[in-house]
Amino acid sequence: MNSDPERGDRALADFAATHGESLVRFGFQLTHDRASAQDLAQDAFIKVLTGTRRGSIAPRQLVPYVKKVMLHDYLKDAKRRRALPLNVASRAIPDRTDEIADRQAVWAALESLPPRQRAALVLRHYEDLPDREITSILRCRPATVRTLISRGSSTIREALRPMFVHPKAG
Repeated sequence: MNSDPERGDRALADFAATHGESLVRFGFQLTHDRASAQDLAQDAFIKVLTGTRRGSIAPRQLVPYVKKVMLHDYLKDAKRRRALPLNVASRAIPDRTDEIADRQAVWAALESLPPRQRAALVLRHYEDLPDREITSILRCRPATVRTLISRGSSTIREALRPMFVHPKAG
């Protein structure tokens, strides 16, 4: 065990400098709000680094572990609060391109999902994790992961269908 507090503080600062932005990006995929993502990352980082298990976590597993804590905090918070009204327009970049409109539609569809479906899709498509890791993170069975991803994907496809249906010519 390292008893040099200065060295420990440097290691923590290095970890935050190296991985902080990627943790905030992960939080943003869950919350779609930069301030909430920063809070989620910071709270998880503090929990992990002040927790009793920190010495038992291998350095290469620290980032995945912090992300796991972030995900659990996000899901726990989502259970406590009711869904807030969606206001995509207030989050839009003041650019009128089709790309921005498409992105807003995707975000609106993603935000309409229940928290566990959204988390499963973020873990699969943003974090590129296989089912077995998602199963471990969400603490559920493999069939549940497949169901969450299938239902979430289906809901998003249905919500985005109008973007891809073209009126018949003539």
